[in-house]
Amino acid sequence: MSTAFMILALLSLVAAAYFAIRFLLALVRKQECKPYAKKVAASLAVGVAAFVGFGLTNPPAQPDTATSKASTESAASDEVGKPDAPDGWEAFTERVAKKEMPSNFRRISVTPDLSTADGKIIVSIHYKTRASQKADYALIHSTFEKLFQSKMPVSEVVLYGELDDGTAVIKSMMTAKTASAINWERFDWRELPNVLDDKMVNPNMPKE
Repeated sequence: MSTAFMILALLSLVAAAYFAIRFLLALVRKQECKPYAKKVAASLAVGVAAFVGFGLTNPPAQPDTATSKASTESAASDEVGKPDAPDGWEAFTERVAKKEMPSNFRRISVTPDLSTADGKIIVSIHYKTRASQKADYALIHSTFEKLFQSKMPVSEVVLYGELDDGTAVIKSMMTAKTASAINWERFDWRELPNVLDDKMVNPNMPKE
């Protein structure tokens, strides 16, 4: 039925164009042109009606809500997958750390937070330091953001910057309470040392 409406609409437009040309020729030759004007109007009316009929028989396709939801969730995972409690927490944390600091990542550990009784965890990440405080904060700030915005029950995240021999020269710790008060979209990573709940910096480590 929809195909028939479309064919009728196209034929009506062709007819309207033909009669419009005949109308103009009659007008130029100073001949009777009213019949052609009526035929143009009739053809256009039929064409409009056919287009309306075509639209009614072809409603706009409804979006696949299941597919849209899956696409949204896939984008939200930010290419590192989703944390599958509880055995997937370490794997998820490692994927996040490797993505955010691919050349500096060393190892991670996920342990229960014994100070709470609601199954919270503490995430610790060890990475190779960039040898200056500013460079390290620039490196690690996005890791805090990704972990606290995941669905893991994280109570705190601790990052340790280490030298080649494994000696930690900088420690940065943030709690979930502090992270929840941060607008990550507008957060300036240079403010990271000012919002950390705990930090340790080797006195020999330069600021920049």
